[in-house]
Order: sequence, then structure tokens, then C-alpha cells
Amino acid sequence: MTARPDPSADQPPADGDFGRKEWILFAAIIVGAFVLRLVYIMFMRANPTFENPIMDPLYHAEWARAFVRGESFMEGQPYFRAPLYPWFLGICFELFGENFLVPRIIQAAMGAVSCGLIFLIGRRVFGTATGAAAGIVAATYWIFLYFDAELLIVPLIVLLDLVALWLLLRADATPCVDATPCADATRKWGNYVLSGLAIGLSAIARPNVLLFGLAVCLWIVVRQRREWHRRLLHAFLFGLACLVPILPITVRNYTVGDDLVLISSQGGVNFYIGNNPQSDGTRAVVPGTRPDWWGGYHDTIAMAEQAAGQPLKPSEVSQYFFEKSFDFITEETGEWLDLTGRKFRYYWNAQEINNNKPIGFFAERYGGIVKFLPIGAGLILPLGLLGLFLCFRRPGRLFPLWGFVLIYSGTVIAFFVCTRFRVPAMVILVILACEGARWWLTALTRKQWPAVIVAAALVAPLAWWVNDVPDNVVDPDFQGYEIVGDLKIRQNDPDGAIALLREGLALQKDFCGLYVTLGRALIKKGETEQAILEGQGRKAEALRARDKWFAQAAKELETAGRIRSPRSEDWWGKAAYWRGYIFANQELFDEAIGAFRLAIQLEPRSAESHYYLGFLLARFNQIDAAINHFKTAIDCMPEYVDPHVALGRAFAIKGQKQDAIKAIKEALRVDPSNKEANDLLRRLRSRP
Repeated sequence: MTARPDPSADQPPADGDFGRKEWILFAAIIVGAFVLRLVYIMFMRANPTFENPIMDPLYHAEWARAFVRGESFMEGQPYFRAPLYPWFLGICFELFGENFLVPRIIQAAMGAVSCGLIFLIGRRVFGTATGAAAGIVAATYWIFLYFDAELLIVPLIVLLDLVALWLLLRADATPCVDATPCADATRKWGNYVLSGLAIGLSAIARPNVLLFGLAVCLWIVVRQRREWHRRLLHAFLFGLACLVPILPITVRNYTVGDDLVLISSQGGVNFYIGNNPQSDGTRAVVPGTRPDWWGGYHDTIAMAEQAAGQPLKPSEVSQYFFEKSFDFITEETGEWLDLTGRKFRYYWNAQEINNNKPIGFFAERYGGIVKFLPIGAGLILPLGLLGLFLCFRRPGRLFPLWGFVLIYSGTVIAFFVCTRFRVPAMVILVILACEGARWWLTALTRKQWPAVIVAAALVAPLAWWVNDVPDNVVDPDFQGYEIVGDLKIRQNDPDGAIALLREGLALQKDFCGLYVTLGRALIKKGETEQAILEGQGRKAEALRARDKWFAQAAKELETAGRIRSPRSEDWWGKAAYWRGYIFANQELFDEAIGAFRLAIQLEPRSAESHYYLGFLLARFNQIDAAINHFKTAIDCMPEYVDPHVALGRAFAIKGQKQDAIKAIKEALRVDPSNKEANDLLRRLRSRP
């Protein structure tokens, strides 16, 4: 039988017991957490992605820019992703200009307040010692600092979830019987309503919290045996409050997109990502699609529409991928169970699994203070699971904690696993870990050996299991070198990119992406030197300098094409494309056409490869073939302006004036200031 070493700690302190000491602790935790986050953000300003967001942060920034302009993002469609965070970012841009520092400072304040709420929740359910310890751990857990400084949903939903849980616990602690004073009854249902609003707001940032909201409705009804009519009323008010932020989104989706989508339409795609025969449980790419954000988005739509043989609404695209997922689950159940088991293990593992970029690389290279913050998931998870086990001494009262962890974790494992999806549950696991540690230490100091032995027998194997990191989820730092190298190329710093990428290759020689990006950096170096020398009138020397760097680039690209390490196939098409680019610039057109054809064979939906192949074919008067490639490029990437212009030019050559004008107008929709498109449109309109 498990001992209860500190029965007094099981009784929550009353709200009126919040004295001077508690206020000092509360304020110190919030201020300390904010200062740490602010220092971390100042260090992170040296991170090239700070001012140049990529992947999801870039998507959020683009949406926020549209918000500031008063435009609808992804015009005429239901929301593909939940809108709350981009709205928050848009408001920041509206008030402070397009500034990537201010939103992060506000998020640091959110993170600090969340640490204060962790203290309040821990104190309410386990006592001041547990609450204070949890607040301090949350303030110094480096992964929380990391995400508070990213342009991602995490700090917003963590704050909203904690507000909801705190209010639920307050509501549950308020007595509600016929003799209850009116003020207490009002406070109880008021807390339920505010908690429901917080859950609803969290859902329009990330919808999977709604499953927990449904469970809360049931918990409210069964929590007490008496006063069933009051319990039904409270559950109804909570559920109605959850819907208040959601229903306007649903109405907007139906009105704008003529499609019944509750919040966002990405659910089916995300479910398929984590439930298909090629899924590894962590990688956020649909098989057969491009790994970049917009490429993957357009490819999934094309895949579903091709299978259906007709255009589909976003909800129908989502339904298509749900059905493919369930086909996999029912037809290959054993394989799916194995995949789900691996996702379960990844979720409860100490390794922080990246999604947009390597977490460890950026935090350690640019985060400054991270090296001095040793607390990690390897300690929190086993102790948190002990605390989760201890919750079942009082399962009814502590359901908001253990229920949130288990239900939220289940929704993540059901899809695919990465650290940022785990963070909301980790916040509660910090509280449970501190309670588990307090309970164990109390048993130890009181020499209650049965309790100590039982806890050790539980925690020791959990600690081994959690800290035994599978090889295929190790954070690949070398991807960080590729990301930063790419940004340096875009910032016209080929020398910095070359040095950094060679540093990465010294650590990892079989990552194809490093060779491809190094090839690009060498191409950029050659073009830069060529431009400088041509500006000095030294044209022959300029070509020799360019070709010298191009030769080095070609060598790296050829190496990339020979690598057969995991995920290398994602880069083979890009290697062939850049080889074609080199050949085209050297006017080796036959070789360039061959390289672009190979690139398309390796990456069939590469818009750039189709465009450049079409461009070369048009040069040799193969206009019909060129038009087909321009159309394919547009289908792959509708917002890529160059194929639209080239298509208009090709139609003009064929004498198809109206088709040419239509193509050029589409180019100007994408880029109204495009000079070539404007000039071509004027010439076309001047023709009889």
C-alpha cells in the first residue's frame, strides 16, 4: 500500500490564505521568468531566423501582413489553419510596425505570466512548496524559453490553457448547494464560463484542445452526486462559452468559402502525415509532396483532386486524407499499431523533436544562457509521470490536471509528434513532477521506506526509458547549418554561407542538403565576383572567375546526387536543378535541358525546374512543350510570377492574344509591379 507521507499537503489552501509570502513568491517568479526570457531574446537576435522567419513562423508573418493590409489571407477559402495567433501577430504589426522583436517581448510576458499561473495552480492543488518549485522550474526550463521567443502558437495556447485550468479548479472548489450564498453560486458559474471562453480561444489557436473541453463537460456533470440540475447547467454554460469564440469562425468559413469547416481544414492532412505507411511519426511531410510549406500545401490539394477527378473544397480535401488514413489503419493494422507505439515512445522521450528547425542547434548556438539552464525533459518526464500516478489518489478533484495531460497527449500521439505540440502538456507535467519530487522527498525524510521503495521502483525504469533516445529522433544539428547557410545566401553573404556549410560538413558528411546548399553558395559567390569584375569592365576575367566557382559548385552538387543516406531523395531533384542552372548560365543548353529533365523526374512538382525547362524549350522554338511546362509550374506554385509571364510571352509568340492577356493579368495579380508583365500587356493591347 502506498503511504501518504504528508497528508496536510493534500488539502488545498483557501484563496484567503494568499498572504505576503505568497505574493512575494508569485511576483518573484513572474519577474524572474520575464527577465530570463528577455535576456534569451536579446541573445537570439543574432540568430539569422530572428528577422528572417522560415516555415510556420514565415506563414504566420505573411498572414499578419495580410491582416495589416486589411486583406483576407488565402482569399475565398475557409481557414486552413486556426487564426488566433496570426491575428495576434497582425495586431502587433498594426500597433508597432513590422517588428519581430516586439511580439517576442509580449510573448515573453505571456510566458512569465504562465509561470505565475503554474505557481497558482500548483499551490491550489498541492500546496505552496509544490507551486513555488513548479513556478521556478517553468521559469528556467530552457524549452519554454525557446518557444516563448519563436513566432509560433505555443506561448499563446499555454497561457490560455493555464487560465482555463486555474478557473476550472476555482470553480470546482466553490461550494454549490441550495444554501450557498448567491455570490458563491455566481462566482462558481462565472468561473466555468470564463474557463470555457479560454478553452474556446485556445481552440481557435490549436483545435485539439476541444477534446479536453468535451471531457470537462462530462466531469462537471459527474463530479458530485447531488444537485444534478445545477451540474447540468454548469456543464451547459461551460460548453456554450467554449463555442462563443468558435462559432464566428465557423460562420466566416461557410460564408467566405461555402464550406462547412468548424475552425480549420488541415486536420485530415495532419492526421495522414502521422498515419500512413511511410510515416516515421515525427516528420511533417505528406509522402510524395514537396517539403517546403507552400509546395506541400499545393501538392496535397492536387493529390486529392487528382484522386477525385474534380476540384474539391478544403473540407473535402481534409476528408480525403482522413479516409486514406483510416484505410491504412484498417488494412495494415499491425503496421499502424507499431507506428503508434513508436509515436508513443517519441512523445514520452527526453529528446526534443524539432519540426520547423533543429531546436538544439539554434538554442545552443544563439541562446546564450541556455547552457546554464540544465533542467530538461529527462528529469521532468519521469517525475511528472510519478506525479500523474499520485493524482489518482484524488482523481475527481484533480481531473483538470491528469485529464488534460492524458487527453491532450493522446491528441498529439494520434497525429504526429514534435516538441512544440508537447509543450502544453509539459507545462502541467512540470507541476506534477514537482509534486512527485516533494512527495518522494517527504517520504524519504520521514523514513517511510515502503513509499520510497515504491516510488523508486516506478521512477527508475521510467527515467531509463525516457532518457533512452532512439537514433532516428536525435536532433540533427547539421540541418541547422543548412538553414543558416540558405539564409546567408539569400542575404548575399556567400562567404559566410560557404564557411558555415563547410563547418557543418566537417561534422556530418552524408547529409545531402549541406552539399546542395554549399553548391548554391558557390554559385552565388561566382555570380557576385562576375558582377564585380564586369562592373570594372573586365568581362573575360569575370567569366573565368564565375566558371571557377561554378566548377566547385558542380562538384558539390554531383556529390549530393551520389549520397544515399536517409531523406537524401528530398535533395536529389534540387541538386539536378542547380546543375541545370549552371549549364544554362554557361550556355551549355543541351546539358541544361538534360539536367532539368532529370530534376523533374526526381521531383515532379518542382515549379522552378518546369519553368526553366520551359524557358529553354521556348528558346529553341518548342513553344507547345514550353507552354505545358509553364502551366505545370503554375499548377505547382500559383504565386510564382515568372511562369505566368513566360506563359503570356509564349501565347503571344503563337498569336493567341487573348490567352496571352489572360496569363499576363494573372501575373499582375501575383505581382502588380512586375515590369516585364506590365510592358508585355501594353504591347499586347496595342496590337490589332
